[in-house]
Amino acid sequence: MLECLEEVTILYYRGEDDELDLLKLLVRGATGLRRIRIARYCSVADWEIEMLRADLRAYAEEVGRSQISLEVRQCNE
Repeated sequence: MLECLEEVTILYYRGEDDELDLLKLLVRGATGLRRIRIARYCSVADWEIEMLRADLRAYAEEVGRSQISLEVRQCNE
């Protein structure tokens, strides 16, 4: 079922370990995935988002999925 997933939007990302685990699961298992959009929670610092981008890019390359696009923006309150 994951292979049909093409886009994912995560709202109010807080940078918790379980959120990163979910993103990695999606990168690895959703073979049709082309884009991940993340709307970060206001308290998540810019450096944390840069770490997330770097971690996900490295993981995507490791599992052969480097074509996935990652967009991150601030949540509107």
